[in-house]
Parts: sequence; structure tokens; C-alpha cells
Amino acid sequence: MVTVGLSERLQRVTAWRSIPERWHPVLLALAAGIFLVGSVFAYRVLALDWQTINVSLLLVVLLVGTPATIAINAAELRVIATIGGATLSWLTALRTVVLATAANMLPVPGAAVVRTHALVGHGVALASAVRIILGAALAWVGVAAFVAGVAAVRFSPLFAVILLAGGSVGMLVSIVVLHTNIRLYAHLMVVELATTLLHAVRLWLVLLALTVTVGLREPLVLAAAAPLAATAGVFPSGLGLSEALAAGMAATIGLTAAAGFAATALMRVLGLFGTAVGAALLGSYRRDNRAAADQSDGDEQS
Repeated sequence: MVTVGLSERLQRVTAWRSIPERWHPVLLALAAGIFLVGSVFAYRVLALDWQTINVSLLLVVLLVGTPATIAINAAELRVIATIGGATLSWLTALRTVVLATAANMLPVPGAAVVRTHALVGHGVALASAVRIILGAALAWVGVAAFVAGVAAVRFSPLFAVILLAGGSVGMLVSIVVLHTNIRLYAHLMVVELATTLLHAVRLWLVLLALTVTVGLREPLVLAAAAPLAATAGVFPSGLGLSEALAAGMAATIGLTAAAGFAATALMRVLGLFGTAVGAALLGSYRRDNRAAADQSDGDEQS
């Protein structure tokens, strides 16, 4: 009942972008189709094979970048909880982030439901939890767009102005929605900035692995595609849409659309695989703890 209530409340908050339920399977199939067809086309245009791809860099993204992303997302959740007057342990935050990543692929605001459920379970009022999650999402989009705008000045002043304006609006609205003290808001903005920079570094490494020689400015622009696609809320987790936006952005900053699509798609696959491994490890750790607790209870009873 609690989960259903959370889902209904979040659906009402995001009603402006809601899609009738009968279209969910169609949109999921369309998103998967765009992702698969676009990926195949992009890799063919780039003429890639395993002899040209730098697998070592991809392993760095998988083994270092993905755990770092999970950790920084957990840090964000802990700051969000603090804004709501609650405290989340690192283990709880990590488990919630991993579960939210999986739930985000559902045709509902899955990640928001999981995060909100975690906050409500730690004493945050439902209305406050929904408001804080929404405000944090706006802060993430605003920071990513603003950073992308700064990086895009060198390539396209008009595109940069659009991103800077959109990012500024997102951050200002997040201040109003969160309605918290400046110290906690500053903490959240630092975490969102770190999230954006880490996303850009991962993209940079993937582009280099695909033999696309770029500096860090281009990935900083492309990093805005993920939050913008997630905000649109049309496809689950921005699947297909994020890659398409990255392809369009790549064309404005001197890269090929194929490079933008391929790098974003490959980073998504690496991230999902790494998150799945993280989920398995956290699940195993939790089972071990339960077994140890049960054993301890049995010894005490004996």
C-alpha cells in the first residue's frame, strides 16, 4: 500500500509528462529499438572492432567509474535525506541507489519511487519526500546543463546560451522547491557537480576507447544528455532518447553524431552491467549478515 501510494503521488507530481498506461509497452519497445538500431548504425559508421577498441579504458570505466558513480549517487541520497531531517547509513544508501537504477527501467518513475520509499521509511513525511526528490532532480538537471553551457561556449555560443539559461532556471527552481538552508543546498550542489564531472570523465574515457580523440570539453557537453532525457520522462531511464540527444549535441560541438550515440550507449551498457554486479555483491553481503545474525541468535538461545 505504501509503495502504491508513493507511485500515485509521484505520478500526480509528474502528470505534465505522464503517458497513458496503454502506451507503456509501445514506448518501451520503441526505446529499445532506437537504442539497438542506433547503436549498430553508430558502430558501423565508426568502423569499430575489438582490435581497434581500447578494452583497457573500458575496464577502467566498468571497474572504477561504475562503483564511483554508485558511491556519488549514494552520497547524493544521504544529502537529500539530511534535507528531509533523516539519516541514511552508507549501506542503506548504496542498496537504495542500486535498486533505484534497476527500477528506473520500468515505465513508471521507478527510481523516484524507490528513493522516496527509503526516505519515508526513515521518518520523512511523504509530501516532503516527494518534494525533496523533485528538487534534487531539478538541481541535477540544472547543474549538468549549466556546466554543459560553459563547456559549449567554445563550440557554439547560441547553444551555450540556451544551456546556461536552462541550467540557471533549473537551479533557481530547485532552490524554491527544496526550501532548505544554504549549507545543505551547497552540499547538494557540490554532489551534483561531482556527479556531472564523473559522468563526463566516464564519457571521455569511452570516447578515447572508441578511438575518438577529444578533450574534456566535449564530454562535459554530452554529459547533459542523460539528465535532460530523464527529465523528458518519455522513455524508461531515457533509453534511446539520451543517446539520440547525445548524438545531436555531438554534431554541434564538432563530433560526429555516431560518436555521441555510440559512446553514450556503450557507457549505459557498462553502467548497467556494473550495477548488476554491485547489486549481487550487496545482496550477498546482506544475506551473509542475516545468516550471521541468525547464527548469533541460535547460539544465545542455546
